[in-house]
Amino acid sequence: MAREPCDPEKTGGQEEADPTKKNAEKTNANYVLEIDRPCGRRRGFGWESKPVFTIGAQHRLNDALTLRAGYNYGPSPIPDDKVFANALFPAITEHHVAAGLSYGIDENWEVSASGFYAFENEQTDDGTGDYFSYAGEGVRVDMWQMGAQVGLSYNF
Repeated sequence: MAREPCDPEKTGGQEEADPTKKNAEKTNANYVLEIDRPCGRRRGFGWESKPVFTIGAQHRLNDALTLRAGYNYGPSPIPDDKVFANALFPAITEHHVAAGLSYGIDENWEVSASGFYAFENEQTDDGTGDYFSYAGEGVRVDMWQMGAQVGLSYNF
């Protein structure tokens, strides 16, 4: 994959750097590893934009009760060479289902409840990315989630 050229006006005058170049510098008997980045850009956790697909339905069963259900799919935004850097933030669940209901107690009061379940997913760092990926090769993260809420509302 070709890197885009640096534009000094966008980078505050920083010149293009080789992202594979590593400089070790000795400072007070401590070694500091500095990894050059093109144009001085930082990539954070390395998440990628991904499309998300969602479908939901709502059915009013009667004047008081409304039922809801939905499904969501979004591929993991974390590439396999960034898993180690995201071990504390493993946002890797891909399939989610949700259901809920609302019940009108009277003209003003309504109680609602909902719940969701995100199916388990796992990823393993393949060690082909930056220094952290190399150091964390083979690190596996997995995640599943579930949650629920209950609410009471008053309509003025």
